[in-house]
Amino acid sequence: KNECRRLMSCRFSFRMILKASVLPKQAQYINSIAPIAMYTGGVGAGKTIADVLLIIKLMVEHPGIDILACAPTYAMLRDTLMREFKKYCPEILLAEFREGIYPEAVFHAIGGKQSTVRFRSFDNPGKPKGITVGAVIADEVTEMPEEILDEILRRLRQKGMPNYFRMSTNPDSKLHYIYRRYVEPWEKGELTSADIEYIHTTSFENFLLPENFKAELRKLEKLRPGHYMRSVLGEWGDFHEDRIGAFEEVPEFSSMYRVAFVDTSYSDRKATDRTAVSIVDFVPLAGKDNKYWPIEFTGMSWEKSVTHPDVVNGILLFLDRFKPIETCLESQLGDSTKLFIDRFREAEKQLKLGVKNHWTTLHQTRNKHERIMLNVAGNKDRMRALAGTDAHYLNSVVNYKKGAPHEDEIDSLAGAVELWRTSKALGEFIRRMERK
Repeated sequence: KNECRRLMSCRFSFRMILKASVLPKQAQYINSIAPIAMYTGGVGAGKTIADVLLIIKLMVEHPGIDILACAPTYAMLRDTLMREFKKYCPEILLAEFREGIYPEAVFHAIGGKQSTVRFRSFDNPGKPKGITVGAVIADEVTEMPEEILDEILRRLRQKGMPNYFRMSTNPDSKLHYIYRRYVEPWEKGELTSADIEYIHTTSFENFLLPENFKAELRKLEKLRPGHYMRSVLGEWGDFHEDRIGAFEEVPEFSSMYRVAFVDTSYSDRKATDRTAVSIVDFVPLAGKDNKYWPIEFTGMSWEKSVTHPDVVNGILLFLDRFKPIETCLESQLGDSTKLFIDRFREAEKQLKLGVKNHWTTLHQTRNKHERIMLNVAGNKDRMRALAGTDAHYLNSVVNYKKGAPHEDEIDSLAGAVELWRTSKALGEFIRRMERK
């Protein structure tokens, strides 16, 4: 009895150390102290787990905090965020988990203060009203309408709390409001590290993923390049396969009748300009006009000016692999483009290439979008991509739409298709081969 009375009169204190094994990018997101932090990446990059561990960390470090953890739909909330929270939250911390339409997790009081996490799906703008919170964690935020997000952010004002806004997502189009509101200003330097911490990762950075799963992801690079760019590499952009659309593949060119067209860039502005080259052949069908012949193509692109030595050498080595009959440079600077041909010819000598290219220039006059739609979209049903074609080049072609930020690759392809029909050098070559 006396010992019990002595113990009851004492004030106990203890310290709990929570440990979790996380990936470096997850740790950066979880430990961020910026007002806004965004974690983007491909499938399996650990975005939802990072959100869950962040929730636990905030509730322990800020006793009394009210956290809003949300997802676009109730099904997503239940099957991802809530399920992972129940899996990873230590039972010793959790006082109660209230199920129902508006689920809540209540932590044991720390220092007399009880923390709560409210799990919400936002299918309409009214649900966030009446809530005041000290942190918002939004999973797959790109699927949330902007008016709902605005309503959520108005709830972020709990006194004495960090009032962090945290979001994780697989990227979407560069036209999406999340990109324009947060990512683009960050890329331009209009938002700094004092405003936002932007963390980008890919599926392959998660070394815990099974090798067979990663192998399946790698297959998408050729089969669905647009889907690969967004869902695996976590890139922002218009990568929907329903744009120009994916192409069937051929293992190699079927014909020797090939031409190349170079869409030239004279600046190094990565956001808008690229130098791209496309190589095209038409596969003759006996008794058929060439408008019915299958078209095969491949290409490459560089985020540098055509004046850069690496680009010059890269183009020449690429052409040397396929040896087109004619290589045409799009002329953007009048007759001065011919000066670059002299540079290419000099580089050919230095590289000691076996075949000299037949160089020509062409100043495009027709509207670019019209040219692309006529020569590429209009021939889509008979075009095939060469196996092993550079994924970045092919992705830009596959996902082209009017107003796309990058159109150099598909413009060079349109130029090559048109050149094949009009090339005098190619026509003479075909006649000579037929006489043999």
